[in-house]
Amino acid sequence: MRTIKIVKGDSYPEPNLTLKDSETGDKGDPDSWEAIDLSQATVRVDFYLLGGDATIAATAACTKINNGIDGEVFFRFPDAIINSEGDFEGEIIIDRSGSLETVYKRFKVKVRGR
Repeated sequence: MRTIKIVKGDSYPEPNLTLKDSETGDKGDPDSWEAIDLSQATVRVDFYLLGGDATIAATAACTKINNGIDGEVFFRFPDAIINSEGDFEGEIIIDRSGSLETVYKRFKVKVRGR
């Protein structure tokens, strides 16, 4: 699992995500997996305080790149995350008209003070 490291109060980076289907291609080779077509979906990232309860600390709406056809989106960190020091986990949610798909692996975010 990757960790995105940011400094409290910074506006960037804007992480880019490419969502792929692990059920396609060679299981051991993510480069062979097919991109998920997100053109008819919305994508968000829910953030949780690492080691905390299951309460969502913040949510970021994702913006599709190239209309999401190639599974690519980006997001900006919400103020509740970027203005707090600590360790968080991000969980990606794909919403297709109310049918939700949660990406299994979460990613980590570490926010340090200035």
